Amino acid sequence: MRSLSMMSDAVAMPNALSSDLLSACQWKINELWGLHYPQERWSDLERHLKLTALDLGYDEPSAFARALLYDQVDAAQKVRLATELAVGETYFLRDPACYQHLIHHFLIPLLDQRRRNGQKHLRIWSAGCCSGEEAYSLAILLEGLLPDMRDWTVELLATDLVAEFVEKAQSGCYSAWSFRQVDPQWRTRYFSQSGANQWTIHERFRRRVTFFQLNLAQSVFPDEKRGLCDCDVILCRNVLMYFSPSQAAAVLDRLQRSLSPGGVLLLSPVESVICQWAGKKVHNWPEAVCLRRPRDEPRWREARAESAGSAPLAENALSGRTEQQSWPATAVDISVAASVISDAQERKAVSREQQTSDAGNDWRRGQEAYRDGDYDAAVQHLERFTAGPGLSPRQQAEAAILIARSHANCNRLQDAEEWANQAIRLDRLQPAAYWLLASLHIGRSERRQALEALTRVIYLQPDFIMAHYLSGILCMRLGQPERALRCLRNCRELLASMAPEQPLEEGEGLTAGDLLELVRDAFDDIAGDIK
Repeated sequence: MRSLSMMSDAVAMPNALSSDLLSACQWKINELWGLHYPQERWSDLERHLKLTALDLGYDEPSAFARALLYDQVDAAQKVRLATELAVGETYFLRDPACYQHLIHHFLIPLLDQRRRNGQKHLRIWSAGCCSGEEAYSLAILLEGLLPDMRDWTVELLATDLVAEFVEKAQSGCYSAWSFRQVDPQWRTRYFSQSGANQWTIHERFRRRVTFFQLNLAQSVFPDEKRGLCDCDVILCRNVLMYFSPSQAAAVLDRLQRSLSPGGVLLLSPVESVICQWAGKKVHNWPEAVCLRRPRDEPRWREARAESAGSAPLAENALSGRTEQQSWPATAVDISVAASVISDAQERKAVSREQQTSDAGNDWRRGQEAYRDGDYDAAVQHLERFTAGPGLSPRQQAEAAILIARSHANCNRLQDAEEWANQAIRLDRLQPAAYWLLASLHIGRSERRQALEALTRVIYLQPDFIMAHYLSGILCMRLGQPERALRCLRNCRELLASMAPEQPLEEGEGLTAGDLLELVRDAFDDIAGDIK
């Protein structure tokens, strides 16, 4: 019998990547997109590389890794890897207190001043916009702030590295997950239901946002041609936290130079560390940190014209100094905006500590209800948990998987599939989500789709015994006896290290001894075909 490490079927058992190879890949990914994977996250990096290699048809993940290092992957393959590495998690009116502060302490005074001066223009850039929820939230808020919008020139730009995210944003179509922190009436006011679990933003808002692809790690901005300069507001929240410190500092500097005099750059609170590392002074806003460009500095276009032929403006355009000027709010009617953020004000009254406690209780109660078989109660608690603040994508993904399982146990298979896919969007490295998808496909006799999902399970968790076994059975039924044999051999070899009475993960009571008998039966069934 061949050993597992000698098996050439990479689908059945992917080989591990060496630490040297992972280190080199981390360096390359940082160079390409600024994304940083410290050594403690190399296991995640390895699984991302394996899944990308699988999707691109490489026999071995190491072959893909080497191709990446030697620039032997084409643009489409790089896009696939960037999509795999990207975090696609956002929702409408995320961090509402930040929006509230932006409106009252920056936008209202700015718009009032420009009305008085007859300078009715505004430019806002959502940098790292993901699937567009932030940009559309701004478009909706601006309608409330600008009842005379027809008299204004408003440019709302939104960019992201990942083409898939940009395409989704341009479609303006979203599932319930994107609305998990807004009032259903808000959704009804600005969106039209376009499917069982889909809503599309009204056309007037979709037209107001210009989406395009942009790699922030490249020195391609400020850029007058694409409008990436003299911005009054730039939002780049929860983006630089995935960059290496040096790359983040470089991007930070370019973003600041893309502001208009007095303009503001908003980052997430956790990114204040990056600002400190880069020597930037920040202002603390609710649920954000703010960097300002001094008001006495010239606009980018004016400064560029003056400095034409001289040293690059980038070196001295912004020293990192920030102003401490206050922005008193006016009595401008912002009824629409106020109604949008009213829920946020109510939520603000609840302390962060209380919110954390409530979220913890919902997670615990959801797990208990699931264990007790009260799946409806489990869904109720866990959905409330996922809508809570401050959760990581991985925490949300784990809850989404349990919600999916609850729906599956109640035979609500469509809901189960939607939540399993949502878990994958939140965290592509969760084998449990792919396992659940495989189970749903098997229930519908969708064997090829089930096998594809099981392959991902094995890439993410090579010792997942039941995934090897079911892959073998599916291969048998798909007329692939040799591949079936390899999967079953993997399964048998993994079982050899277990006690016969030991229960199996996802085996529904099946023990190692039970499965070994089933594997032997399967060998008997296919032995004749592979002789």
